[in-house]
Amino acid sequence: MKKNKLLRAMSLSDDKYVDEANPALKTKNKAAAKRKLFIALAATLAVLTSLSLWLFIPFKDANADVTQYADSEYYEIIQKLHPLTYRAPRYKNNFEKYVGRALSNIFGAKVESSIEDAGAAENLYVPNYSDSYGGSNGSDPESSTTTGTNTSNNQGYQEVTDNQVEGVIEADLIKRTDTHIFYLDVGATSLRSFSIDGENSKGVGYYDLRSNMPDDFQAHNKTEFYLSLDGKSITLILQHHENDTKRPLVYVQKIDVSDPVNMKFVNGFCISGALNSTRMTNGKLLVLTSFYPKTDFSKPENFVPSIGDTQETMEALPVENLYVPSDVTNATYTVITRLDANTLEHKDSYSLLSYASGAYVSADTIYTWRGLTDKEDLGDGVENNVSKSEIVGVSYKDPTMSLLGSIKVDGTIKDQYSLDQYNGILRVVTTVNENKYQTEKRYGDTVSSLRLERIQNASLYCVDLSTWQTVASVERFAPEGETVRSVRFDGNSAYVCTAVQVTDPVFFFDLSDINNITYTDTGTISGFSTSLIDFADGYLLGIGVGAGGYLKIEVYEEIDGKVVSVCKYEPPKTMYSNDYKSYYIDRENGLIGLGTYTYDPYYQSKYIDEYTVLSFKDRALTEEIRVELDGNPTMKRGVYVDGYFYMFGYNDFKVERLDIKK
Repeated sequence: MKKNKLLRAMSLSDDKYVDEANPALKTKNKAAAKRKLFIALAATLAVLTSLSLWLFIPFKDANADVTQYADSEYYEIIQKLHPLTYRAPRYKNNFEKYVGRALSNIFGAKVESSIEDAGAAENLYVPNYSDSYGGSNGSDPESSTTTGTNTSNNQGYQEVTDNQVEGVIEADLIKRTDTHIFYLDVGATSLRSFSIDGENSKGVGYYDLRSNMPDDFQAHNKTEFYLSLDGKSITLILQHHENDTKRPLVYVQKIDVSDPVNMKFVNGFCISGALNSTRMTNGKLLVLTSFYPKTDFSKPENFVPSIGDTQETMEALPVENLYVPSDVTNATYTVITRLDANTLEHKDSYSLLSYASGAYVSADTIYTWRGLTDKEDLGDGVENNVSKSEIVGVSYKDPTMSLLGSIKVDGTIKDQYSLDQYNGILRVVTTVNENKYQTEKRYGDTVSSLRLERIQNASLYCVDLSTWQTVASVERFAPEGETVRSVRFDGNSAYVCTAVQVTDPVFFFDLSDINNITYTDTGTISGFSTSLIDFADGYLLGIGVGAGGYLKIEVYEEIDGKVVSVCKYEPPKTMYSNDYKSYYIDRENGLIGLGTYTYDPYYQSKYIDEYTVLSFKDRALTEEIRVELDGNPTMKRGVYVDGYFYMFGYNDFKVERLDIKK
């Protein structure tokens, strides 16, 4: 046995040495090694080639050419939108996107490129606008019918909001009937109802705004509502966003409040875009939104405003409902949607491309405007830039809304109170801006500009609406350098406050004869008014700031063609809201109410949230009420009813006795 094992071991050892001495076998082993090396090198090269292709092949940009949409009914609009919304990819390829970005993060190096991300087709085009939307007008409420019994005798609509135009109502955070007050507590995301019972008043009902809304809904600061004439239904105006793209979306909801203790959802309607403003008149609900298109033209809903009963059923407006000016300067639409105020049934829509600055609504026409700049080459590298506003009018009286006309005026329009339609004439007040620049090219295509001259002033224009031509004007009537701070029209009169920093004159215009417009002013006084209000017995009320930048309320009167100060109220270190709808204006009883907050270094939070009520009698302003009330001054509301003043804030409610002596 041992001998056999020894022989086998010797045999294996001999075979090993024989194999090692065999040249053919050595060659075979070397070839195998080379094959392995080649395979490894080929695999490495393939990986490097693939990586290079992935890094350096240019991104495809499907939106660079829009001729593929030539058969679309919206092709004309696509051609107008494309130059304004197209953004080439930020990075040319993945090398710039990832390696360049990494180098930038590590070393602070910047990989230069004029191109945006390849996914830009999914981005929204949002122009850089200041939010100049104001919003209101007012008058007799619409008739409304709502099913259900009136178990609480909730009847008799009583107007609380100081509407701008008679016959047109504006939405607000507060409305009331004879028996109940409804307050929209935006901070608490709730609609609340309160009994009107003096010191015994209390909250009786609650409706959660998140009901019948997407799970991630949060109340927007433009959330408002209307109350029907019979006091039985509320129309909520809510803003949220689309589920997928997160673009702004307006929800209009009808709420049954025939029983204020148990408020119930009825139905709703959806409109694409951000809320601009709303009006209600003669059974019509007008909703104005600003729609920002996507840069993807594959579906009309991406770049055309849409409407529908629900978000899932929304459809793009037909092309005949879209107005496209010849010179499109921005890609934002102003969308006007008209609904039946009682049922929220869609009646008509009209959209204006390139308009988004604001809106004023008269008894029969919606006016909106856009800002433009006229540039004139004066030679020798000098350019003159003049700000302009183009105003368009859209009639909403007929079954189908229609464009009436347009006109350009010099200057920028502050808000809807800067316009007024009266006896066939549209009156407009603007801030005029004119700048001269010296331009020269430096460093290749880089252009440097030096402002040589700046002109800033105020102008008044009168436009004949039968011809849409300017028939009268008073140009640059203010001291040089002043801007328009507030405007109020009252029949044949107009009041304009202009200011530089914290000094202002208030101008009075007599417009009874537009062929002979006369005006006078107060001269320079401290502070300026952010709101001018035609008040009790022909007085003019100004709410604004004093020389120190804090609240000042002043009363003026016009005597022998001159505007003079009667009295003023200036509490120390008190701030206020400049949103006109947050003020309670009671001309009959001479009352002014507004939310305020006062700086107090000894108070725990340094600021005291308050509500202040003033009375104007015997040519003097008197502080009647000043109580602590939680909340942002813009969101606070108040109302006087039968000897009591009711005040509402964030999760807060106060009632104070107030005897009015006339």
